[in-house]
This record gives sequence, C-alpha cells and structure tokens, in this order.
Amino acid sequence: MDILQTVFQGLVDLGASVFLPIVITLIGIILGMKPTKAFSAGLTLGVALVGMNHVMSLMTDSVGAAAQAFVQNTGVQLKALDMGWAPALGLCWTWEYAFLMFPVQIGINILLLAVGFTNCLNVDMWNVGNKVCTAFLVAYVSGNPAIGFACAIIQCVFELKNADCTKYRLQKLTGIPGISMPHPMFLAGIYYYPLTHFLDKIIPDSMNIDAQKIRDKIGIFGENHIMGFIVGCFIGIFGGYDYKEVLTLGVQAGTALTLFPMVAKLFMTALTPVSNGATEFMKKKFHGRDISIGMDWPVMAGRSEHWLMMILAIPVIFIYAIFLPGNIVLPFGGLMDICLIVPLFYLTMGIC
Repeated sequence: MDILQTVFQGLVDLGASVFLPIVITLIGIILGMKPTKAFSAGLTLGVALVGMNHVMSLMTDSVGAAAQAFVQNTGVQLKALDMGWAPALGLCWTWEYAFLMFPVQIGINILLLAVGFTNCLNVDMWNVGNKVCTAFLVAYVSGNPAIGFACAIIQCVFELKNADCTKYRLQKLTGIPGISMPHPMFLAGIYYYPLTHFLDKIIPDSMNIDAQKIRDKIGIFGENHIMGFIVGCFIGIFGGYDYKEVLTLGVQAGTALTLFPMVAKLFMTALTPVSNGATEFMKKKFHGRDISIGMDWPVMAGRSEHWLMMILAIPVIFIYAIFLPGNIVLPFGGLMDICLIVPLFYLTMGIC
C-alpha cells in the first residue's frame, strides 16, 4: 500500500505539464506510432500546457489586481480571500486514501470500454484530483470513505458518458478529430443546457454574435489584441489606475488574448497524430468503434470568445461580491471563472 501511495504521489508531484506528456507518449507508442513521433507529440502537449498556464497567470495577476484595487477603492471590507481550486485540491491530496483514485478511475474506464458502455478513453489523469475532492468531501461529511468512493465512481461514469454525448461539439469547435471532454465541469450541462435551449427560443438568431462576426462588422476593433487592449484599459480605469498603469494593463490584456489562440494551436499539433493513430488502432481492435481520447479543457483554448467573456465577467463578479448580502469573500483565485464560461461556450457552440 505504501509503495502504491509513493508511486502515485510521485506522479501527482510531476504536475500536469510533465505527467500528461508522459501518458501521451506511452499511448502513442502503444498505438503504433514511432517512438520519436510519440515523444514529439507528448512534449508538444507539455509545451502547450506550460504556455497556457503562463498566459492565464498573466491575465489573472494583471486584471485581477486591477479588480481588487476597485474593491479597495469602494471601502467594502471583504475579510476572506478566494484562493481558487489549487489550495482546495492540495488539501484533498493529503487524504490518506487519495492515491487509490488513480487505479479506481483507470479500472472503471477500462471496464466500461470493455462492455461497450462508453467509447471514451480518458487519458486526463491529472484531473483525477476532482474525483479525489468529491470522495474526500463526501467521506468527511458522512464519516465513511466507502461512500466517498462510491460517489466518485458515479462521477467517473457520468463524466465518461457525457464525453460520449458531447464529443462532436468539441471536435467541431476545436477542429481536432477523435477527442472528447470527460472534465467534471461539463456535467454542468445538465442544468445549463435547458437554460441555453430556453434562451434560443426567446432570443432571435440575429442577436447571436461570435468573434468572426464581430471582426466582419467592426473591422480592426474585432481583432483579439484590440479587444483585449480596450477591455484591459476599461478595467484599469475601473480600478482607479493612472494613465500609465491603464495603458500597461491594456497591453497585457491584449497580449493574453493574442497568445491564447497561438498556444492553443499546439494542442492540435500534439493531439491530431495521436488521435489518428488511435482511430486506426481502434478500428482493428474494436471492430470500427468510434473511440475518442478524453482530454482536459485547454484543448478548447484556441477560441477567443470565452477569454473575452471571462474578462468582461470580472467586473460583474466583483459587483456581486460587493453587494451580495452577507458575503465576506474577495474573489481572486477563481476570478477567470473558467468553470462557468467554458461550459457555456461549449454548450452554445461558441456563440456569445
């Protein structure tokens, strides 16, 4: 037991940017790719993850600081600081049974593939932490680790089936064949989809505007770097910055919105050859079944709509924090609100 815990803890400590490339490289070799090409694909995925993390940090640190300055200027006292998901998962990983979630998730996935219940091969082992969080919280409340693991297993099943049901949306949005999205935040579609379907009924199609339509209508002002600059300057003014700080924040936001699609293209470069290899392999081994490779959400990051919406949502989040009765939390760690914007973007097929 201690040996298993040491092995899996070592994998977690590697971080997603090292762990997932290793997984992708091994899968590529198993699928019959040349080791050099498999390694190149895996390393490219690691580069994409590191690049995405850096750009997101730039956005959170620069825009988040301006938004915090606005709250301080209002004189509102928010005593608790939202630190985001990282510290929460860090606490969950200290649970003595946390490492067991790796073999549990792998075992459930293999079993459901074998019986034909799912066609998703989930290689996103990094996000096993979300199932650890579910099991830990349920076990803490119930006092029974078995109940915690039972709930986490149900979550695994739902994630895989949801990935099957929505994979064609993902492939159309990203242009990457043979992938799916078993990330837990997309389970929000259970209650988001009825809402978006209702809005489709009451909002005319002419009001649906995506990034390309914006560019077609307003020219240069629809370009990523221009939109980012304008929104960044607006938030800087909102935060009470002087003109130098406002312009700097505008350039930083413009930089982030420009780099997001560039970095995201690396995901396609890394995953397309692996996906093609998986398709050929599965045709031989599973008699033509449409097996998809389950990946993490950053494969969607090439579209600029959700990054723009995340920035625009920041002032709204802070206004909520200021005026929500009884609230004492200052938003920061989860300021980009990925778990809200990305699933909505996904379900609306990129229409703002």
